[in-house]
Amino acid sequence: MKRVKSISLTVIFILSSVFLLGSKPISCQRRYETVLIGVVEEAERYLIIEQHLYPIVKVRHDDYIPLSYLQQAGISIKEIEGITYLQETKERGTYKLALNLKDALAYMNDTPVYCGNIRSYALKTREELLIPVAALKGLWMIKPHEGAYEASKKINLSDDNLIEMTETTIKNSSNHVMRISWVSLFWNGKAFIELPKREVLFEPGESRLLEEPNGKGLTYVTTLLTCVNEELLDIADTFGQKDTSFFMHYTAVVRSEALNQLFPRYTIRAMMKYTIGSLEAKSRIELWRAEKRNYFVVKDKKGKKFQVPYNSIHIDGDWGTLSSKPSAADIEDFVTLNQLESKTSYLLWTDIYRQRTHVLKKQEGIWHLEKTFVCSTGKNINPTPQGLYEVQYTIPFIGMDKGYRCKNALVFYRDYMFHSILFDKTGKYIKSGQYELGQKASHGCIRLSEEDSAWLYQHIPVGSTVWIR
Repeated sequence: MKRVKSISLTVIFILSSVFLLGSKPISCQRRYETVLIGVVEEAERYLIIEQHLYPIVKVRHDDYIPLSYLQQAGISIKEIEGITYLQETKERGTYKLALNLKDALAYMNDTPVYCGNIRSYALKTREELLIPVAALKGLWMIKPHEGAYEASKKINLSDDNLIEMTETTIKNSSNHVMRISWVSLFWNGKAFIELPKREVLFEPGESRLLEEPNGKGLTYVTTLLTCVNEELLDIADTFGQKDTSFFMHYTAVVRSEALNQLFPRYTIRAMMKYTIGSLEAKSRIELWRAEKRNYFVVKDKKGKKFQVPYNSIHIDGDWGTLSSKPSAADIEDFVTLNQLESKTSYLLWTDIYRQRTHVLKKQEGIWHLEKTFVCSTGKNINPTPQGLYEVQYTIPFIGMDKGYRCKNALVFYRDYMFHSILFDKTGKYIKSGQYELGQKASHGCIRLSEEDSAWLYQHIPVGSTVWIR
């Protein structure tokens, strides 16, 4: 599996919908996105089953047990339409602990797992399925015991073990009439939605379709039995499924991956003409910046920077620009999810792919999009260096000694800056750049219209963060 950088995500997008009770079978999202949740750690705790100790692992803040250990403990596995169903059996497998999952990447499994009648999310590594320990209470009684979890056989005082749950139905599998009540739980990206409790008299062998709320952006989480034949069940225990912290993190990662596709990083590819040090001839590299036709600064596959002669590389052609227009929420979320901060209340983000510069202002701790300007960044032969910078100082105009005038300059790195298109020395007549805005055209600086550059010059203070991507 591809290693994905895991970032701490503090703010997620907000979905706002009005949810009304429907009566159709569950048709909202029932599969999860396979995104990176975290890295497997040793939990230094055990699950005790019949005096056998099975090591527990931890991902972020939650405890999990590998599926292979549950098989050793006598859990049978059944696959139906891609869904894994776990049931306890009397037979025990061979007690053999040989897993080493430390530092493995744990991804959200795309399908749920049923621990008895408990529908649960699960994580997966390259080799293992990880089941939340809290969900095992659908199979056993699980109690904390001296820093461990002790599993014992469930004492069924009700007929809940005679009820079968699937993705879309609830069934009375007994040979007698049963009164069953339940609640279904959904996630809307921000909070859990719990449907009103249903209570139905089931004939022997009768199945009923589960219901869903009307509304977009919902993910089905689980259905919990609340009462069977007048026997109240423990509805306070949600078997680890009503975990707001976990689902907030999951939603934020899904949102982040979607935004990374919407805002791809612009990469200028080049090829070495001949070998220089560890950079072999014909090897592919990334061009980061140029230095006045003297040399290039390039990056190898590991991101290490090298200075190479100006004539030592062959540069790929321009890729053009993206025409898609992201929403203000997309722009704000992308900045927030990348944890960008600024010493001032302003932040500038130049999207090279779209040739747009976004101005964001922080209000009450939240980034809001204030302006978006069409711009021109450097051509591939003279690229605008990508990275995080800050406005170092401002200059009212530059270029007089070279026969032109660029107005309203904000310098952010070496001699790279935001400034206006080119005017003649008097500053009255446009010399070039006006009709090139919206495409890569400069020698590395970021050009703007006279009006837009003036707005930046008047409003953006020194110290403001500049993000070139």
